[in-house]
Amino acid sequence: MQKLIRLGVCVALALVVGTGVSSAQSTDLPATKTFTLAPGGTASVSYEAFCLDFGKKFPVSVNAPSRVADAKIQNALYYGLTKNYQTSDARELQYAIWELSEAENVPQSGDVAAEIKAATTAAPALAGTSVLDAVRDNKVKLTLNTWEPIGAKVDLGALTDNFYGKGTLTLENTSQESLTLAMPVGTVFQTPDAESQNMVGYATNVQVNNPATTLPETSAFDSAPSLWIAVVGAYFLVVGMMIKKFMRSYK
Repeated sequence: MQKLIRLGVCVALALVVGTGVSSAQSTDLPATKTFTLAPGGTASVSYEAFCLDFGKKFPVSVNAPSRVADAKIQNALYYGLTKNYQTSDARELQYAIWELSEAENVPQSGDVAAEIKAATTAAPALAGTSVLDAVRDNKVKLTLNTWEPIGAKVDLGALTDNFYGKGTLTLENTSQESLTLAMPVGTVFQTPDAESQNMVGYATNVQVNNPATTLPETSAFDSAPSLWIAVVGAYFLVVGMMIKKFMRSYK
């Protein structure tokens, strides 16, 4: 008898769980993680970027990205991120990038910059489609939103200026297919004027907003399988309880 009752409960629970569970996508995006945009979906991408061209000024604004930096700079930036140097030793990471770009008169760097330049860790291949490729193929629309320096100006040899910044951009899937995307470490944001430095960056976070899925209208006949499962589950539950009560009355 207990088995009948348990069977009814299990069937009912299976129906509830099976029809009610949905998966949620994480919106936190470490520099190499992917995210999925459904058709019409949008993503707000936060990013940070370091300067590429020592001797020029920090840019007031940046253009939409269209390429990735040379592999040696891309790998150095990736290595720096794995060591959290963008937070603990940002200026040393910047010096390493300038030196690898063969800039002249870069301020004297220290041990951290030397470590970054000597590292052989390569940035991993993207698990999804590059945002840059998706934009180039007219599958994604990219809109720049904000851009600003991080922190106050600092001494950079004979110069005093900012050297890294942060911004946000929006991506919209304009295609008719779901796209799994990633922003490459080492994405280059060129600047509108020749007097400002181009920037090399990476994503820090992504907030995805996909359209709600609209379920097709169904008739009673279309939903018959689920209905019958519910009926059978309720039947076993009720019958089991009635039989148990009946047997108790004859004890």
